[in-house]
Amino acid sequence: QALKWAVGLELAYRNPADPVRPPRPERSEVQTLNALEARRLAHAAEGSTYEGPILMALFTGMRQADVIGLRWRDVDLEGERLSVVQTLQRVRGEIIIKEPKSRAGRRAIALSPTVVAALRRERARQEERELSAGTAWANDRDLVFTSVAGTPLDDSALRRGFKKLLAEAHLPSITFHD
Repeated sequence: QALKWAVGLELAYRNPADPVRPPRPERSEVQTLNALEARRLAHAAEGSTYEGPILMALFTGMRQADVIGLRWRDVDLEGERLSVVQTLQRVRGEIIIKEPKSRAGRRAIALSPTVVAALRRERARQEERELSAGTAWANDRDLVFTSVAGTPLDDSALRRGFKKLLAEAHLPSITFHD
């Protein structure tokens, strides 16, 4: 970039780095859980703060930013479907809500009865927390998965919780997206 900038300012005649092609990074192989391991993870997550997000990822393949950005208005429990229309990320502590990266990322997903039941439990837990918090409740974004105070679920806390549940279930260490 600096050499390109120097050419633009006519400080250099040409950019000697132009013919160079950087090596492509090696893609690591994705590790996945088999069906028995996925059931063990789901069982370990039961009743935890991360039960809903983990079941959502296991049963739908949704990415973390899609899961924590999911809104109730985009979920149809009766029709057993949801629409992925936004993602939520934290960048330097600031919450960024945006559309999925690609057109394929904006999609409708059919929900299994297991996920519908988990979402119903999540809604009941959220309503209970909202009543307890009163005016301190902070879910003004209509998010499905929130902290106990109604704030957006923290992605790094979700990753840590996921790793902890993997360890408790004696499962291999994988990433949330694996």
